[in-house]
Amino acid sequence: PQVGFSVTDIEGKLYMSGTPLIEGKADDYYVPNGTERITLTGTASLCPGASILDVLGLILFDPELYTVDIKAVITDDGAAPVVKEVKNIPILTLLKKDGNENE
Repeated sequence: PQVGFSVTDIEGKLYMSGTPLIEGKADDYYVPNGTERITLTGTASLCPGASILDVLGLILFDPELYTVDIKAVITDDGAAPVVKEVKNIPILTLLKKDGNENE
């Protein structure tokens, strides 16, 4: 980014084959200019009807079955806040490490 920006009101939900498993909120944070990678903190809980075994399937079975929805408010330095929402992101997209597209 050319300028720093704030990310607030962060919410997300993890799904397995369209069924909600985990919903969570991340703490607000500020991303300074030049930052490439950040670590989020927050809280998460199981959705009604989900079990921890469903979530463990992400690690033990087929991660291609899992997707994420994320919503947040983005505020560039000196600009008005904008709500950003993305849905149905394959979890494998988020798990790739440092630009290594083969993992």
